[in-house]
Amino acid sequence: MKFVRQMLFGASLLPGLALAQISVTVELDQEQYLAREPIIAAVRVVNLTGVPLTLGASQNWLKFDVEATDDTYVQHLADPPVVYEFTVPNAGRGTRRVDLAPYYKVDKAGRYKVVAHVRIDELAIEAVSEPAYFSIIGGAVIWEQAFGWRPVIDGEPREVSFRRYALVHAMDGRQIMLYAQVSDREGLEIYRVTKLGRYLTFSKPEAMIDRESRLHVLWQTGARVFTYVLLDTRVELQVRQTFQYTSSKPALRSTEDGTVKVLGGTRIPTAYDLPVKDETLPAPPATEVPPATGALPTLPPPTGAPPVPATE
Repeated sequence: MKFVRQMLFGASLLPGLALAQISVTVELDQEQYLAREPIIAAVRVVNLTGVPLTLGASQNWLKFDVEATDDTYVQHLADPPVVYEFTVPNAGRGTRRVDLAPYYKVDKAGRYKVVAHVRIDELAIEAVSEPAYFSIIGGAVIWEQAFGWRPVIDGEPREVSFRRYALVHAMDGRQIMLYAQVSDREGLEIYRVTKLGRYLTFSKPEAMIDRESRLHVLWQTGARVFTYVLLDTRVELQVRQTFQYTSSKPALRSTEDGTVKVLGGTRIPTAYDLPVKDETLPAPPATEVPPATGALPTLPPPTGAPPVPATE
């Protein structure tokens, strides 16, 4: 009987012992964001249980708590898509990156915290991370334009809808950064924000909308260096190029058929170009700060396949 009690006591300790051998952390790619800018949370699982762990097979394996530090209610709009099975080997690490912005209503200026919950069914345990903190900040609109577009879904054109593009600048640490945002026509509901890169306040950006309702932006990022980007109607980056002011200054020009091009200056191929063509190219000139890249952009309601997890 004593032996049976010892076995039962040992079995009751197993979940606790396994939990002690699993570490979960959550890290954010930035400390502050504009409202509706992608908030990329990297959840890292370190496995020292002695056996491989299979994660991502069901939707409930990963959950998040997002709260305001002043106890303001944060609306949970939907569960982020996290189903994508992968294995974390013993003594290995697995990282899953998720954009939280489309799924939690964190559009008011303030400070917030994120906690990740990882459920491991094969060990009947749930590991919880320490909180990661971030802030939502405001920005100043320096250009905006309403536009119409006709979405095509499953090859069928739908009813014309109207939205508004805006260029916004805001402090990001010690630098002023330039952002593109898309909202409803009145600019009251922001759908998504993309960080474009460093902004020099003495030079006004150029912005134009082409015949496909896409946004073209050209702005100065160094003494004689300019960055050009093309964004689709969800302000997803499609093209990014670097130009240098040589015998002429780069500028945006539109044609009668609604095409927008960069004229003047000299294009400098760099490793930060989009689409990526040659990873051996040099970085932009030293006077330019490489622009940040967005990930997993969506417009409400959230759609699209989940990102592929990375194992390390």
